[in-house]
Amino acid sequence: MKQPLALLVIFSLLFASCKKDKQNTSPQTEPTRPDRGIEAVTDSVSFTVNGVVYNANTVNTFNTFGNGGVNQKLIDPNAAPPKLYELSQDPDSVLYFKSNKISSDKLNFEVSFLKKYLKTDMVKAWAGLMYDVPSTKEMLTLFDIGKHPYSEDFHREQNMNGIALQIYVDGGAYVSYCPLPMQTASKLEKGFQKGNFEIISLVKNNKGGYNLEATFDAQLFKEFDENDHITAEKGYLRLNIH
Repeated sequence: MKQPLALLVIFSLLFASCKKDKQNTSPQTEPTRPDRGIEAVTDSVSFTVNGVVYNANTVNTFNTFGNGGVNQKLIDPNAAPPKLYELSQDPDSVLYFKSNKISSDKLNFEVSFLKKYLKTDMVKAWAGLMYDVPSTKEMLTLFDIGKHPYSEDFHREQNMNGIALQIYVDGGAYVSYCPLPMQTASKLEKGFQKGNFEIISLVKNNKGGYNLEATFDAQLFKEFDENDHITAEKGYLRLNIH
C-alpha cells in the first residue's frame, strides 16, 4: 500500500517541477515605465530679410517679465526735461509683459507677449517679488493658439495687447512698434503694422512649462527712425514658456 503513495508523491513533484520550468521559460513582461511626457524644447528662431536667413538658438538667461503703465500721456508735451518725461497713466490698470530673448553671433532677438489687466486681477506670485502677475490660468491666455496682433504703441501709449519684437541685426536695432519715444511725434498711423504673428501650437512639457511654436512676418523699424525699416519674412519661433 505504501508503493502507490510513493509513486503519487514522485509524480506530483515532477508535475510541479515541469510547471515551474514552463513558467520560467515564458517571456518576461517589461515593467510599465512612467510616462516622461514631452521633452521641453530649446528656444530658437529663424526668419529671412531680403532673402538672407537669420537664426539663433542660444537662450538668454535674463528672460524678463513685468508691468508697465496703460494709456500713457505726456503731462506737458511742451515742458523741458526732466518734466518733459512725466507721464499720466490709467490708475486702475497695468500692462503685463513676458519676454523671451534668443541670440547668436549675428542676431539678438526678443519677443514680448503683452496684455492689459485690472490691478485687482493681479496676484502676488511669491514674497519679495517686485511685480504682481496674472494668475497662471489667466497668463496662459497670452499664448492662445491663433493669430495675435502686434502692439504698435509699446513703450509709448501702451493701449494695445499683442506682440512686440525687438531685433538687433547687422549692427542695427529694429522694432515692430513705433520706434520713436513719447516725446517725439510720430507720422505712423494706427494699423501701420501689416505683419502677422500666429501661435500654431502650445503643448505642456515635462519641465512644468509649455512648448510654443509660432510663425510670423513683420515690418521692423530702425530704432529712432520710422523712415528706415526692413521686413522679416518666413519667421518660425519655438519657445519653452515657463
